[in-house]
Amino acid sequence: MNRELRRKIVGVIIALMIVAICSTPQFKSIVTFPDEVRLHSGSAADLPLNVPFTLYVRSDRHGVVKLNGEPLNGRWRVVSSPIRLESEAAGRVNLEFSLFGLIPFKSVVVDIIPTTYVVPGGQSIGVVLQAEGVMVVGFTAVEGPDGRIHHPARDRGVRVGDVITHVDGRPVRSQRELSASIQAAGESGRAVTLTLKRGEQTLERPVIPRRAKDGRYLLGIYVRDSAAGVGTLTFHETTTGKYVAIGHVISDSETNRPIEVRSGQIISAEVSTVHQGRQGSPGEKVGVVTGSAVVLGNIERNTSFGIVGTLKTELVNPYYESIPVALALEVVEGPAEIITVISGRRMEKFRVEILKARQQRWPDDKGLVVRIVDERLLRATGGIIQGMSGSPIIQKGRLVGAITHVFVNDPTRGYGVYAEWMLRESGILEELQRRRADATEETSFSGHERKAS
Repeated sequence: MNRELRRKIVGVIIALMIVAICSTPQFKSIVTFPDEVRLHSGSAADLPLNVPFTLYVRSDRHGVVKLNGEPLNGRWRVVSSPIRLESEAAGRVNLEFSLFGLIPFKSVVVDIIPTTYVVPGGQSIGVVLQAEGVMVVGFTAVEGPDGRIHHPARDRGVRVGDVITHVDGRPVRSQRELSASIQAAGESGRAVTLTLKRGEQTLERPVIPRRAKDGRYLLGIYVRDSAAGVGTLTFHETTTGKYVAIGHVISDSETNRPIEVRSGQIISAEVSTVHQGRQGSPGEKVGVVTGSAVVLGNIERNTSFGIVGTLKTELVNPYYESIPVALALEVVEGPAEIITVISGRRMEKFRVEILKARQQRWPDDKGLVVRIVDERLLRATGGIIQGMSGSPIIQKGRLVGAITHVFVNDPTRGYGVYAEWMLRESGILEELQRRRADATEETSFSGHERKAS
């Protein structure tokens, strides 16, 4: 056997060994092991780590967490899988994991936080978004009076998905404003300077408007300045008045780019018709906004895990007044329920099963796999349908997540997002922490004032 052949065989063997190692549960547990773990005060959780090695762990603080029932005091301690964390007191601690006490393996931040209570939603809402600027969603040719074809914007480097925020340095908020600026520039025989937002970039492109056969001056683009649809409100928090809905980012239907929000509203909506979901054909709720509809709140942000805003009217859930938000590590596979509307404005509970509760290293809107098991809901909708996004998922009296997507080939199943990610992305936690800190400072100041008097 020559050297070249031996080298190829060894290479294949090494590649197969790497594939075999990467497919083991132990390797997968290492890859998915989180960098940060959050626990509620007084709760416990099992860390998804399963390695056939001796692990040593030490912490930079004591009195915050216990590991496998024993307190951590800053010294190295031998642990074995599975690893169970128990909270002792609110605070933050850094855990350092080492193999055999010699090889640094992993650093994990453990944050013990107070439990947050919210009112679950389930209401059908109409969503009206006003974009920040106008989005380019397509191109069209401009045919001049002489029959010549022009592509003014495309030829100057404008792309589908670009957001036009300014024209000649002036903000543009609607198709009408953009058309007026283009017409004025064309009649003056000059170019317009478009300020474009492309991802994190801000660009400027001068474009000469071309006169069409009908006398209008055009850039050869299709644009959109607003979006509307129907979804489901997930929860609201009474102290801040903030709500979160939909469960995923709202994107433009043609470009699939997230819509940057300038303003918007959520409006009470009714479900007039349901189109059943079938294999290969997602169903949908047909929502209508009637004359009795009211503005429920504004839209302030379009986040990765839904829209966020402030309510303008009080919302009531017929099943729950206030329930705790479960953290991702507290969610388990098994029975749960969702709240949603399938007719009119009536909110109803339906049985579901959480098939998978993935331990995510980074927040994502597909952490849960959910199956509809309620026969009544299956008869009415066929499973998960469009417009159901944002429907709260409740397990053991806690809000654990929200419906986000349907499996096209099996509408009885779909994805859900963890409620923890929605809560963190919404800014509600930060607002509550700020209010607690302000209240503590105020109490402390009042105490000093009493002592001085």
